[in-house]
Amino acid sequence: MIRRCLALLLAMFPSVLWAECSWPAWQRFAEQYIENGRVIDGSDPRQITTSEGQSYAMFFALLANDRERFANLHAWTERHLAKGDLSTHLPAWLWGRSQDGGGAVLDANSAADSDTWIAYSLAEAGRLWGDHHYRSQGYFLARHIAEQETRVIDTVGRVLMPAPEGFASDNTLRLNPSYWMPQIFSRFAELQPNSVWPELAAALPDLLRDTAANGLSPDWVAWRQGAWRQDPKSGQRGSYDAIRVYLWVGMLHPEAKAAAALRDHFDVMLALTQERENVPEVVNIGSATARSNGPWGFSAALLPMLSNSGKTTLLEAQQQRVRNGRTNSDSLGQRDYYNRVLDLFADAWMTGRLRFSASGAVQPNWQAGCS
Repeated sequence: MIRRCLALLLAMFPSVLWAECSWPAWQRFAEQYIENGRVIDGSDPRQITTSEGQSYAMFFALLANDRERFANLHAWTERHLAKGDLSTHLPAWLWGRSQDGGGAVLDANSAADSDTWIAYSLAEAGRLWGDHHYRSQGYFLARHIAEQETRVIDTVGRVLMPAPEGFASDNTLRLNPSYWMPQIFSRFAELQPNSVWPELAAALPDLLRDTAANGLSPDWVAWRQGAWRQDPKSGQRGSYDAIRVYLWVGMLHPEAKAAAALRDHFDVMLALTQERENVPEVVNIGSATARSNGPWGFSAALLPMLSNSGKTTLLEAQQQRVRNGRTNSDSLGQRDYYNRVLDLFADAWMTGRLRFSASGAVQPNWQAGCS
C-alpha cells in the first residue's frame, strides 16, 4: 500500500525529488550498452555507434554525476567521430563494422541534433563540474553548428538543418522537427548572445507549431515555394522521429517561452492516445488519424506531457506499459537501444532527477544535494 501511494504521489506531482543520487536505470543501460566509452546499437548487424547514442549517453552521465563515464564517452567520441578534436570538427554521425571487419566511420556527415546535444552536455558539464575544457569545447562546437548547420528561410527565420550536406536542393529544404530541442536553443541563446542562437531560439516556437498540422508533428517536413509542404520522402508520417518532439515539449519549464502554447498545441497526441488507449506508432498529420501501437518507448516519451496534463488514469496506464517494457527489454541485450534511451529521459523526469530552468539550463537533482 505504501509503495502504491508513493507511486501515485510521484505520478501526480513529478516535481517530488528522490533523495538518492544513484540512478539504477542509467547503471543498467551503461552496463549493457556501453563498452569502453562507445554506445553500441546491437539492432544493426554492423554493431553501429551513432553520434546520437554518444550524445544522449553523455547527457545521462551528467545527470547521474558520473564523471568517469562522461570522460570515457567524450574521449571515444572525440577520437573516433571528430578527428581528435570536438573544438574544430563536427562529429561524424555513423561508426561501425566496416567491410574489412574493423571499426570505422561509415558516414562522415554530421547529425545536427546529436551535435547540439554534445555541445549542450559539454557546456553544462563545464558549468556544473567547473571544467574549463568541457565548457570551452561546448562553446566552440555550438559556434560551428551555427555556422555550418543553420540556414535562413525568408518569412520564417533561421532554422537548424539536419546536417551540413544532403538536405537542400535548388527549391526544397528537408527539415526534422525532432532535431529542434527548445531547451538547448534557449540555453545557447543565453550563453552566446552575440551569435545567431538568439535568432534560432526566437523562431523556434512558431516553427514547431507551424510544421505540426493538426497539432501532430511529422518526422520530416519540407519548405518549398514559400510554404511548408509534406516531405517528399516520408510524406505526412509522424512516428519514430516525431515522438521526441512531444518529449522535449513535455519537459519544458512552465515559464519557458511559449511553453503553455506548445503543450496546448501538441495535446492532440494525448487525445489520440486516450482514444486508442495506447500511443500510436504512426500518425498521419494531415488527417489526424493513427495506426498501430507504438513500442513501449513511445509510452515513456509521453510521460512528461502526461504528468502535466491531469490525465491521471491515462498516465498510470502508460506507466504500467513502460514497466512491462522494461522487464521485456532486459532480455534483448543491445537490441532495444531506442526504447531504452526514451525511457531514460522519462525515468529521469518522473523521478525528479531532471529539470530544466526557464532558459534551458539543466538542473540535475544532485546539484541541490542528494545522498
